[in-house]
Amino acid sequence: MDDNKQNTLTIEQHDWQRFLTSDGLAEKAGCTSNDFAKMVVKELADNAADMGGFGFNIDEEQQTITMWNGGTGLSEEQVHTLFNVKRPLRSTKHWRRGNRGALGNGLRAALAGCRICRIALTVISQGKQHEIKLQDNGDVVINSTDAADGEHATVIILGFPADKPV
Repeated sequence: MDDNKQNTLTIEQHDWQRFLTSDGLAEKAGCTSNDFAKMVVKELADNAADMGGFGFNIDEEQQTITMWNGGTGLSEEQVHTLFNVKRPLRSTKHWRRGNRGALGNGLRAALAGCRICRIALTVISQGKQHEIKLQDNGDVVINSTDAADGEHATVIILGFPADKPV
């Protein structure tokens, strides 16, 4: 038996409402509201880097940051589950203490940061393009369309508003 599996402790909490306010997000993300846009990029880049094959591109003209990884990709169901701020906190990282952040809030914080900073979030994986938007009430709207499979398992595109330069 894998020693890590034997010592795994999973914690669940229903704390999603804290992500909907600037003060709550600052608490959850561990940064001030001035750094929310940076936090969005950092959290999504961390997750992509964890999968291996990480790369990125900054397009200042288009106001976008694109990042990708070489993992196995995300199914449509996984996109709907992972990019849902109302899902309970679910992490084994509390117990095993990962290297970066490691609280299990990263995707929820990034999604909330996109809402507050008006950053457009697109995830392309396994032949689908998902436009993801967190609503003020915590619901998430995901518009999925077919997309050509690219050379990377998952591609994330962040579109920044004109008043928030990349």
